[in-house]
Amino acid sequence: RAAVRAFPSQANFILMKTARPARQLFDALYGRGVLVRDVSSYPLLDRCLRISIGTPEENDRFLAALDQALENKNGST
Repeated sequence: RAAVRAFPSQANFILMKTARPARQLFDALYGRGVLVRDVSSYPLLDRCLRISIGTPEENDRFLAALDQALENKNGST
């Protein structure tokens, strides 16, 4: 997961910066049934996604989908 950086958080979400355009990774995750928020249009949040904390099962599903999306060179589904 070297292609992403998670920022420290004390909230119910994690802000993650991606090495590729955030929309590309958003689309790849969405195509795998995982919905995150693309916040890259906000000032200073270029290439960032917001991930809500879920149940352990939901978090595992997100991590598996993220790994699959990052393995795909162009980030598509």
